[in-house]
Amino acid sequence: GSSLHFCFWCAQVRSRLVKMDATLTVLLAALVLAPCWTFLEHLVQSCAQQSLGADAPPKMSSCVSSAVSHFVQLVMWWAVVLSAGLGSWVFDVSEWPQIMVARPEDTAERDLLAPFYAIYFGYTMHSLVKDVRRSWGNLTSPDQLSFLLHHVLAVGLVAGAFKEGLWRAGVLTRLIHDPADIFLYGSKFYQGLCEQGKGNRGVLTFLYILNCVVWTATRVLLYGFFMVQLTRTVGLMHDDSAFQGVCMSVSIVLWVGSLLMWILQVLWMGAMFHATHKYLRSDGKETTDTLDAGQPENATLLQGSQPEHKNSPV
Repeated sequence: GSSLHFCFWCAQVRSRLVKMDATLTVLLAALVLAPCWTFLEHLVQSCAQQSLGADAPPKMSSCVSSAVSHFVQLVMWWAVVLSAGLGSWVFDVSEWPQIMVARPEDTAERDLLAPFYAIYFGYTMHSLVKDVRRSWGNLTSPDQLSFLLHHVLAVGLVAGAFKEGLWRAGVLTRLIHDPADIFLYGSKFYQGLCEQGKGNRGVLTFLYILNCVVWTATRVLLYGFFMVQLTRTVGLMHDDSAFQGVCMSVSIVLWVGSLLMWILQVLWMGAMFHATHKYLRSDGKETTDTLDAGQPENATLLQGSQPEHKNSPV
């Protein structure tokens, strides 16, 4: 009797594993790839630090590694979209509500996107761990807590979107978000050059303004439009009996998570405009920003000979 129960239990486990095979594969692959992202960023940062010289603040080489990571991801997503013929739904913005409806039965597209989801999922895990380590001891700051909330939401949204067949919404989110990060970290790097007397203040002023424009256009306006369309997607799924139960519940949770993510982008836009206003009003002398103040990596940034928590165009 016990052997029959054991066989029945094994059959049940196997059935569940087969059903969740794609999701488990992505999760396990992400756990392996997270340390790979850590190694990649460490390697890029080390090479950048050597090129910049020992007197360059660590923040500059850190910005280089972050910009490279986001650039690699942006190229990766556009490569798969264009090479696999997915542009038909990426560029058809009016049809996003229908396009983003959960499609768990579309195993061909799921399997096509699975490796790339695993790569990005690994990055979200790496980013979460990195930010926890970097911010430890400063978690009472609302700004630092907003960064951690961002990373936690990213991990949850990526996992949930793939599990429930909402990967198209995830792909669109990455295509919308990544460009702003590249401009952001590139500008932070250039500010480091200016602090060392190697950059041009006019160029830095342009980068301050450019960051405000790019962030507002992509992460606030375009992502806000995405949220409107995603709301219509949830409405379509609610009216379809095929999506009732767990799938519908998870979709609503993911919608709430996406809304929180958009609210964070709006709050950070406000901080970005405030920092830009201070910079312009002080004729380029005021670059202190409370968002990143207190980060260990900022401790070595110098203003003349005095330690200063310096930051970026945000």
